Formats: sequence, structure tokens, C-alpha cells
Amino acid sequence: MYAALLLTLFSLPADLISGPQPGKRIYPYTALIATGPNRGTSHCYVCETGDEPAVIILARTPSEPLGQLVKQVDQLVTKNQQQHLHGWVTFIGMKQPEKEPEIVSWNRKQGLKTLPLGIYESADGPPGYKLNADAEVTVLLVKQSKVVHNFAFPAKGLTPAESKKILELVPALLK
Repeated sequence: MYAALLLTLFSLPADLISGPQPGKRIYPYTALIATGPNRGTSHCYVCETGDEPAVIILARTPSEPLGQLVKQVDQLVTKNQQQHLHGWVTFIGMKQPEKEPEIVSWNRKQGLKTLPLGIYESADGPPGYKLNADAEVTVLLVKQSKVVHNFAFPAKGLTPAESKKILELVPALLK
């Protein structure tokens, strides 16, 4: 576990810190849900998840590298329903009525089965999350309502190698 923490710390650009850091609690927030069973509602997945493990992805724009990560997280959530693994994507700083069709189309292109996508209109992100304006993608691995791992990526910083590092840490959330 210590090695994983060091790997996480050294894989981030030194100046890019975004979102709640390891050991900090996550706060509930509602997003306008664009896909999944709660589509068309304002919903709080943090509230629904409680103390169960979760992969929370906060992103500013849909992209191909994000799509690759999201597809794999979707597969993990589907595969680990017995362990109550949750996951969702919240797009930050988008106007819901204008961008929802783009998000729905992106969802179809990725072929997501269980991972819901939502929109949080403020560019600052949910209150208390302290998202860095330079972070294109912030990924939080959460267990018992606390951040276990935090990853933040600038534009074009999310690579297949970085996605692999994130995905390799998810099984530890289930123990």
C-alpha cells in the first residue's frame, strides 16, 4: 500500500493538486444526470454510495483518453456489483441543456452499461472539492466516504499508462 501511495504521489505533476486529498472525507453534491436510471434528475451519488467503495471521475470535457478510462471503470463496476463498487462521471463547468446531447452521444460512443454521467454546471466543481482549474480530469478512489487515492491530470495528461495505474488500485478498495 505504501508503494502505491508513493506511486500516486510521484505520478502527479508537483504543482497540480485537485480535489479532496487522501484521508479526507468526500462531500455530497448533486449533479444533473444525463445517462442511466436517474437521467433527467438532480441526483447525489455520494449520498447513494454511503461508505461503499467508489470511483469518482470529475472531468471538464469528454475526450478519447477519458473514454478509455471510463469504459474500463464501467467494466469494473459491472463486474464488482457483488462487492458494491460504485462509479460515476461528473462533467464540470458545462451548461446542462446545451451540453447534455453531447454527453449522451459520448456515452453511446463509449458503450457504457452501468456508469452514469452527470453535469455540474459550476466550473469550480462541487463545494468543498477544491478542484484545480488546470485539472482536466480528477479521479478519486474512495472507501468508507474517504479518499484513498487522488489523481489529477492537466489537458492531455491522462494517458493509457496513467489509466492503468488508477485501475490497478481499484481492487484494493474492495477488500
